[in-house]
Amino acid sequence: ELDSACYYMRMLYFFHKAVPGNGVLRLDSVREAVEIMVDLWTAEQDHEGDAYPEGPLFDCKNCGKPYRYPGLPRNGKGSETARTGMTWTGFRPSDDECKYG
Repeated sequence: ELDSACYYMRMLYFFHKAVPGNGVLRLDSVREAVEIMVDLWTAEQDHEGDAYPEGPLFDCKNCGKPYRYPGLPRNGKGSETARTGMTWTGFRPSDDECKYG
């Protein structure tokens, strides 16, 4: 979900503003989480390509293949999309399914 990752980035920003110089933002796990989010956003700019991020923090039962979202058309892949440069998302912040990705 695009909004969840954006919230994490926003939280990191406000944490940095509130506690400048704190070492938490330099932790490898925080850096890797941000890298995975950016990799995922980049991959989802071409949703039909079925790319997916990899790494120790990206732990799921579907690792090694694109995730499919129950409830979306095309066996969980969502409506067909074209590459536009925008990042695909399957759900709105309300957790309602997106009709057009």
